[in-house]
Amino acid sequence: MKDYLSLANSPVIFIVCSIVILYVFIQSFVFMRRAWKRGKEIGISGWAMKSTMIGSALFSIVPSIPILIIHVMLMSVLGSYFP
Repeated sequence: MKDYLSLANSPVIFIVCSIVILYVFIQSFVFMRRAWKRGKEIGISGWAMKSTMIGSALFSIVPSIPILIIHVMLMSVLGSYFP
């Protein structure tokens, strides 16, 4: 069991996970940039695109806030995951 925990908490795992998360952020940024350019090409106003982007971001992030709150509340019982 100790070998498993040493591997699970090793810097290598954090680096690999960080690479995956960074890839997702880069992919999201590239997609958003291409969508913005395409919206300008077809004549959508900047205000409409910005409003839609903010609404979409809120619709994506707000449902995860209760999960984050529960996670923070349980840190004292289960222990902190972040080193």
